[in-house]
Amino acid sequence: MLEAMGSQIAFQGENGMGSSMKLVINLMLAQTMAVFSEAIALGEAMGLDQEKVVNTLLNGATTAPFLKGKKDKILNREFSAEFPLEHMQKDLHLVSQAAYENGVAMPIANLTKEIYAQAKQNGLADADFSAISQFISART
Repeated sequence: MLEAMGSQIAFQGENGMGSSMKLVINLMLAQTMAVFSEAIALGEAMGLDQEKVVNTLLNGATTAPFLKGKKDKILNREFSAEFPLEHMQKDLHLVSQAAYENGVAMPIANLTKEIYAQAKQNGLADADFSAISQFISART
């Protein structure tokens, strides 16, 4: 079943470690999407064409490969949910709890969690988590 769901299987250890790894991965996804969105918003605010900014970033060394799959959602502002924003915000809350329980300070994770919470409060809960780009661009 695992092979049908994904191309990579990475055993994480005893029961529950897979869920812990999922939180680590979703933390990276959420933060990467938020940073990418801020970069686009800054480019637009400085008068750059949104599509050119997106394409330049996507073809650069600093962009995570998963963002290419979100390109059309961002450019077309069509955020049908593949992974709902409210689920990402929930996972960020779980990251914050896990960090607290393990004595790890995570200021960037907590800030990211609050940005997603604000987007959720502004009606984007059911949208794809890439809709954070719409929320961020509306605030600049």
